[in-house]
Amino acid sequence: MRRAVLLALLLPLLAACGGLEAATGIPDPFGTPQPFRGSGDQRLVGDAMGERPVYVGAITGLTPEAELELRKQIATNAAALDVMASADTVPVGSLTLTGAATGAATAFTLANGDQAVASFTVEGDASMLAALAARRLAETLGRLGAPPPTPAAPLAPGEAPTAARPARNAPLVFVGKIATPKPDQAAPLRRALTKSLADMGARIAETEDGAYRVTATLGIGPDVQGRTAISIVWRVFAPDGTDLGQAAQDNTLPTAAVTGTWAEQATLAGNAAARSVAKLIAGHFNRGK
Repeated sequence: MRRAVLLALLLPLLAACGGLEAATGIPDPFGTPQPFRGSGDQRLVGDAMGERPVYVGAITGLTPEAELELRKQIATNAAALDVMASADTVPVGSLTLTGAATGAATAFTLANGDQAVASFTVEGDASMLAALAARRLAETLGRLGAPPPTPAAPLAPGEAPTAARPARNAPLVFVGKIATPKPDQAAPLRRALTKSLADMGARIAETEDGAYRVTATLGIGPDVQGRTAISIVWRVFAPDGTDLGQAAQDNTLPTAAVTGTWAEQATLAGNAAARSVAKLIAGHFNRGK
């Protein structure tokens, strides 16, 4: 039932986002240029999406080079989790995330002006610190799901548990072919996109019959001084085969992240792409009502 209600609220919003591109100049609000980020009038974007942007500010206890790299990586990973974040400029009306590194732990504070609104501590090596900090930030802002449910009442003898299902008028979506250079690179992209769409209330189909169809093509460039260019193009088709458009994502990642932690990177990409995919589906689905 929760997903059905969420979809009922989400679909009109996503349908309205069709006009957001023209108003802000953002071709894909969850896509380019830094993975899954766009550019444009951040106040208008924030008002339309109902969220506050975050400026990733100073992190003490690090060398200037390490601090700048960590701040940029936190903003990049946060944006992949649907948090409008920047380490370069201070967005209008933004919250500010600052940190203090001590040994292997870094304590972060999220503030609204001079008032601290949340704090958390992250531990890990440099390669994982940014991803972990971004995830905690997204959790703090409520981007990664609802709070833990309250314990359910015990079942009566012989009573079977029931599971909430999306409403039957929710769009049916089939995640089709994901073309990747290596076969094992497709699975985490598929899982992330499928789960995110299901969390929004879509019904996930086993076949493309009567369903909206989503395909993707992953491009991975050569290693250039330890960094690799990544591009993902997601295409969305209506049940009748009409091409509804595409969502494109581009980024340059450390090659070690592509080869060693691809599942994490792909999950971030798939999660971020789901909002744009849902927007394309919702625009068409709502016109048929």
